[in-house]
Amino acid sequence: MFEIEVHLHPSKSARRQTTGASGPGLPWLICVPYSLDGALISQATIRRAPFLRSPMLSSDANHALNLVVAESPRFVVIDQDFVPMNTLPRFIRAVASRGSKVILCVRRDAGNVEEMGVLAGASAFYTRGSGVSELLDSIRRALDGRPAEVSEPGLMWAAPRRAEGVSLTPAEQRVVDALFTPGASTVSAAAALGISVNTVRNHVSNIRGKIGATPARNLDSLRFALMQLGILEPYPKVTSDDGVDAGLV
Repeated sequence: MFEIEVHLHPSKSARRQTTGASGPGLPWLICVPYSLDGALISQATIRRAPFLRSPMLSSDANHALNLVVAESPRFVVIDQDFVPMNTLPRFIRAVASRGSKVILCVRRDAGNVEEMGVLAGASAFYTRGSGVSELLDSIRRALDGRPAEVSEPGLMWAAPRRAEGVSLTPAEQRVVDALFTPGASTVSAAAALGISVNTVRNHVSNIRGKIGATPARNLDSLRFALMQLGILEPYPKVTSDDGVDAGLV
């Protein structure tokens, strides 16, 4: 089973595979299940994008995270089948929390994968097999910091009705900060804030009332709503190595 293990010093295999990826241009990483797929993407892209250097390639999740820590790529292209679907949000968040932009490569029948990617911290999307031009557009969108565009929002993740002038009280903001820390839950947020679980739930209910109707009454839908309103960042910024390890395990 996939486990996230981030080593702050790259392994020998990580050093070997980054050799040849140096030189002028932006550093980037391709994460695909098969190395041949990554090589084909690399060859097609760098011919059209002289601002990019030859990418690092990885077909293993833990090796990829080692490369992210050691090499700090500006962006990472992640195929949706790179890791099992139930661990994909966690993997995206692990990469994004290190400061690399994430471009999620999705199948045409991806369903709600794009919406999940937005919640996890993906910056842009690329439909598998759509060609180099679309991939380059996604790369530029991610590097420019433009919001990720979801092609077909589903009911579970669709944006809420826009609410103008939403502001949270200091207590509500503290609940949001505690509740959407990686690995947090209602119980852990209550413990961190020194309040009861019911008080946390009351604050969440009040926040929902300020925002308006959301498609699903769960924390994922609330997170997405707060992101759309600019109240919550897409993913937490990591400021220390200790924070990285604590957030990913």
